[in-house]
Amino acid sequence: MLGKISIDVINPGIEMAGMTPKEVVPSAAVKFFGAGTAACIADLITFPLDTAKVRLQIQGEAHKAEGASAMKYRGVFGTITTMVRTEGPRSLYNGLVAGLQRQMSFASVRIGLYDSMKQFYTRGTESAGIVTRLMAGCTTGAMAVAFAQPTDVVKVRFQAQVRLAGGGRRYNSTLDAYKTIARDEGVRGLWKGCMPNITRNAIVNCAELVTYDMIKELILQYDLMTDNLPCHFTAAFGAGFCTTVVASPVDVVKTRFMNSGTDVPPSAAVKFVGAGTAACIADLLTFPLDTAKVRLQVQGEARASAATGKGSAVKYRGVFGTITTMVRTEGPRSLYSGLVAGLQRQMSFASVRIGLYDSVKQFYTKGSDHVGIGSRLLAGCTTGAMAVALAQPTDVVKVRFQAQARSLGHARRYCGTIDAYKTIAKEEGIRGLWKGTAPNIARNAIVNCTELVTYDLIKDTLVKSTPMTAFGAGLCTTVIASPVDVVKTRYMNAAFGQYSSVLNCAAAMMTKEGPFAFYKGFMPSFLRLGSWNVVMFITYEQLKRAMMAANHNCTNML
Repeated sequence: MLGKISIDVINPGIEMAGMTPKEVVPSAAVKFFGAGTAACIADLITFPLDTAKVRLQIQGEAHKAEGASAMKYRGVFGTITTMVRTEGPRSLYNGLVAGLQRQMSFASVRIGLYDSMKQFYTRGTESAGIVTRLMAGCTTGAMAVAFAQPTDVVKVRFQAQVRLAGGGRRYNSTLDAYKTIARDEGVRGLWKGCMPNITRNAIVNCAELVTYDMIKELILQYDLMTDNLPCHFTAAFGAGFCTTVVASPVDVVKTRFMNSGTDVPPSAAVKFVGAGTAACIADLLTFPLDTAKVRLQVQGEARASAATGKGSAVKYRGVFGTITTMVRTEGPRSLYSGLVAGLQRQMSFASVRIGLYDSVKQFYTKGSDHVGIGSRLLAGCTTGAMAVALAQPTDVVKVRFQAQARSLGHARRYCGTIDAYKTIAKEEGIRGLWKGTAPNIARNAIVNCTELVTYDLIKDTLVKSTPMTAFGAGLCTTVIASPVDVVKTRYMNAAFGQYSSVLNCAAAMMTKEGPFAFYKGFMPSFLRLGSWNVVMFITYEQLKRAMMAANHNCTNML
């Protein structure tokens, strides 16, 4: 009787609702603050291991400077023992204040909002597939890093600094570290390594939260355990192992770069891989704008062919109107239709057109330091044409997916990415996968020349003011390339035999819809190119430096 009374007092109405206190669904605020507090407690217990990890990760840099004797740390417990012996036990907690600040801000977002973001992508349904979980993990991971990056930079700097008897310290306190970094390196210094950190945390968040989610689900599904502490421990341990295996390489690069002070010139291979990776990250963040652009660009065809009046077929109006309409009628996932083909395209396309741009530019100038506008234009045209020739099939599939609307009672054109490649090859021949190559080469010659050359020139003028540079390049590119881009999209999305040629497609647009048709989707195209360029070029610049620093340090270790 007493137990029943206490339950009713603490949680009035619980029993009447047929629920026990354990079944009450936590609110977003509870998850938010609960995740931050739990992460701080976990950090307090495991911080020495994190400090040991940082010391081992940056040891190659010390090895380079001091020779064989610099191999000071060996293994986890060897590192901890050495630090306690030479610097005292408190050294294991260097950067703890910044670490707790990081966890309270970082974990609150990336873990506390994960369930809410998952529900957003599934539109409140209980079924959440692997893609939805990955999208939710990437979203909350990127949001958390952007918010908490300064605390992570200070934490890593503190953990990396060695306390020596009679020696000066890099920073005297947490507040001093924030002030010193902002003064010596600018406010941007507090966000140093943000892009490799977003990459690392996209991997960590996806691996950690998704594997925890799935392991726990499987344990409960097969009745191996009940939803209690042993179940949570098993799922967490499995998730931690999977995450460490997947994220370790990126974590080392991130730590080295955040603690570094110098840059190393990038090789062609680093530019190639860095450009592809940076472009994929930019695509993940800006893909809805690209999808909105495609829907607006192909809308004229539906309007022209509609049997009912002209106004009835105008479904999309403006960037955010298009996005809102798609979410309302087809669900949030429709904004990412064709994402797989889009990422395939960026990894092959951007690697060539951006990653090889500097190398081709040097080829045309024969290694000279002076690079004229002619050499830049030639390099832009060359890498643009090479990239299109390689990646055209992925672009065709991406556009077809983005253009197909999901509606009740209507069969979808393609069921999956592989199905799209197979269907196009079967119905239109292998040449169908290269449909629109000519306008795409023309479009990308314009885009590559405008984007890379203006980025190059503005960057030289503004001395690496990357966000302004990249956004300026995006504006110039959109104004010049928009007409060719609309024709390319229409032609690539056209049914077999709809247009006899690219010129026929352009003529049909002019006749049926007038000259303004060539600027359909201008605003999402501009917003997408501008924001895509900002994300891509910042990521690219940071990844180049990080990879070269890591490569240089590894070379010196051998």
